[in-house]
Amino acid sequence: MPSPTPKPLIDMFHANGRPRVISLVVTIFGDAALPRGGEIAMTDLTAITGNIGVSPGALRTAMSRLAAEGWVEREKVGRNSLYRLSDQAWEDSNLAAEIIYAADPVSHREWIVSIDQNAVDDGATAISKSVRILPVGQRLAEVDAGRFVLLGSPLHTPKWVKDAVAPSELYDQFRALKSALAAEDLFSEAANLSPLDAMSARILIAHFWRRLILRHPFLPESFVSTEWPGLDCHAEVAAVYKVAVDAAEPYWGTPTSNPGRAIIGNRFQ
Repeated sequence: MPSPTPKPLIDMFHANGRPRVISLVVTIFGDAALPRGGEIAMTDLTAITGNIGVSPGALRTAMSRLAAEGWVEREKVGRNSLYRLSDQAWEDSNLAAEIIYAADPVSHREWIVSIDQNAVDDGATAISKSVRILPVGQRLAEVDAGRFVLLGSPLHTPKWVKDAVAPSELYDQFRALKSALAAEDLFSEAANLSPLDAMSARILIAHFWRRLILRHPFLPESFVSTEWPGLDCHAEVAAVYKVAVDAAEPYWGTPTSNPGRAIIGNRFQ
């Protein structure tokens, strides 16, 4: 019987041409480094990304850019380099973690419709260029911006609105992630992965989910169809992630602290 492998996830990472190494590194810091004080050695970054198929040169380029942008700070420790999150990156990573690792992917069940005179492109869920739906907690900011804000529930949500909020391509992306996690029964085999392979699987699971959920963090139930795959995908991500995390912990030479383990243990709970 062949040994378990994270290859389906690694293949998925490389499937769409040149991978975005900076984005992967951001995931590593937010997922693996944050519970360990926000720092990680270059040797560990090289081992993890190398196992995923990223060249050392591509990693060095990504780290140089992140350092230049003030996202990480570098400290020389002997022949190794230690990278840690800057104060702003630490804050941003913690805020993002609240969405990425939420127990409920529909994190805001009250919402507003905000209408502007002009097109608004800020990454929010949009019905059209000037009409967006947002969590109710953003209502004061939208009012302060001079926008027309409506609070309430729709009497009817037509298909064209649902298609604008959650196009078929988005459905396909959630289904693809769920399928990749189910490939070769990764859930049942994740516990048998080597520590480095388990760490790679853990990072890629978090990476794919992060990229999906941060682009579309707010999709009210009334705006998606009954075939919406987001909930099933979230359940699969949470289940496989937990197994991969447990199998990956022995990778670290120094065990994660109890507070760090608590952070990880509360994810998706």
